[in-house]
Amino acid sequence: MKRVIWFLFIAVVAALLAIAARRAEGNVAILIPPYRIDLSLNAAVLILLGTFIAGYVLLGVANAARRLPEQARAYRARRRLEGASASLAAAVRAMVEGRWSRAVTLAASAAEQPETAGAASLIAARASAQLGEADRTAKWIARAGDTPDMQAAIDVLQAEIALDAREPQKALEAIERVQARGARHVHTLRLKLKAAVALQQWEDVLRLARQLEKHKALHPLAAAKTKADAYEALFQRLEGDAYGINALWQQVPAAERKDPAVALAAAQAFDAADLGLQSRMVLESALAQSWDERLIAAYAQGHENSMAARIAQAEAWLERRPTDGALLVALGRLCLREQLWGKARQYLERSLAYRNVPETHALLGELAQQSGDRDAAFTHFQRAAKV
Repeated sequence: MKRVIWFLFIAVVAALLAIAARRAEGNVAILIPPYRIDLSLNAAVLILLGTFIAGYVLLGVANAARRLPEQARAYRARRRLEGASASLAAAVRAMVEGRWSRAVTLAASAAEQPETAGAASLIAARASAQLGEADRTAKWIARAGDTPDMQAAIDVLQAEIALDAREPQKALEAIERVQARGARHVHTLRLKLKAAVALQQWEDVLRLARQLEKHKALHPLAAAKTKADAYEALFQRLEGDAYGINALWQQVPAAERKDPAVALAAAQAFDAADLGLQSRMVLESALAQSWDERLIAAYAQGHENSMAARIAQAEAWLERRPTDGALLVALGRLCLREQLWGKARQYLERSLAYRNVPETHALLGELAQQSGDRDAAFTHFQRAAKV
C-alpha cells in the first residue's frame, strides 16, 4: 500500500512539472565574454537538476570508496563471529552427545573470538574434565577467567567438577563463593545438597531439601527420601542418648512425622534407648496417618515390659483389616513374646492364607519347638527355607 501511495505521489508531481514546463516561456542567458549562451528556462532547469544529481552520485561513490576498507574489516569480523558462534553451538551439541574430544576442539575454535571466548572456555573446561585431563581443565578455567562477569559460572563449573571427582569439600567452597555474591540459584542449591550429603552434614541436607521442595525443584519422592535418610543418620548419631533423641523428634515438623521412613527411624532410636513407650507412640501415630508394613514389623519388635498394650492395639487394627497378612504376623510375634502360645499359633497360621513368607514359618517352627513338637518344627523350618 505504501508503494502505491508513493507511485501516485510521484506521478502527480511529474504531471504538475510537465504542465509547468509547457507554460514556461522564459530564457536564460549565460554571458562568458566574448561568448553568450541562450537557453530556454526548461533546458536550464534540466541542466541544473542533472548537475545536482551527478554531483550527488559522485559524492556518494567517493564516500563509499572511503568507507570500503572499514566495511571490509567489519564484514570479516562479522564472518569470524558467525563462525565462532557456529563452533560454539556445535560444541554445545557435542557436549550433550557426550563427544568430549570434539567438544574441546570446537570450543577451542570458538574461544578465538572475544565475544564467545568465555562460554567456549567453560565448555572446553567441562569437556576436558570429563576426559580426566586436570591440567587442561585448569588451563581452560583460567582462560575463562579472563572474560568479565564469568566468575560465578566458573565457580559453579568447579563445583560440578569437584562433585564428579568426589571432592565435596571443594565443591562446597565453590558454591559458597557463588552464594557470597548474592546468588541463590536452584542449580547451586542442588549442588550444595549433593555436597552436604557426601559430607554427611545432615542438618544442612534437611534445610536444603526443604528449600528445593518449596521451589518445586526437587521431586516430592526424592525430597522425602533425602529427608528420611538424613533423619535416619541423625537418629543413629544419637544412639543411646534418650534426651537427644527426644529433642530431635520434637524438632521434626508434623508433616515430616507422617513419613513412615522418618517415623521408623525415630521409633528404632527410641527403642534402642530403652524408651519403648515413646517408640510405640511414634509408631501408632504414624500408622494412623499411613499404613505401612515396615511400621507394623517394628511395632511387633519393640521393647517394653509388657506387650499387652501393643497386642490390644494390634487386635483393634485387625478388626478393620482382617485380611492383612503383615498385621497377623505381627500379632503372632507379639503373642509369642507374651508366651500366649495358642493365640500366637492362631494368628500365624491365619496369616499364611494371605501372606506366605519364610518369617511366618520360622515363627511357627519356634512355636512348635516351645511345645516340644519336633516334627512340626522341622516341617516349618523346612518350609521357611523353601519359600
